[in-house]
Amino acid sequence: MSGVDKLLKKFEGRSTLDISQLKTIVFDEADVFFETNKDDEKLGSLIGKLKKVNPNVQIVFISATYSDLVAERIEKIVPDAS
Repeated sequence: MSGVDKLLKKFEGRSTLDISQLKTIVFDEADVFFETNKDDEKLGSLIGKLKKVNPNVQIVFISATYSDLVAERIEKIVPDAS
């Protein structure tokens, strides 16, 4: 999951990445991601910016197991998750 952190840091604050055609963002091993990354506000802000540019972008969290805490954190970050 360190790749996600590096990617976020690399593009944070830059306007050189055209995300208007982005269709899907996948967070694989979401349980591990949320265990090692505690900054929900930063992730929520990033997802909010992506949805502002492309309201139809699909956010996918994949995991073999989801604790209640992981489900709550996802709901907090992506309120319209189902």
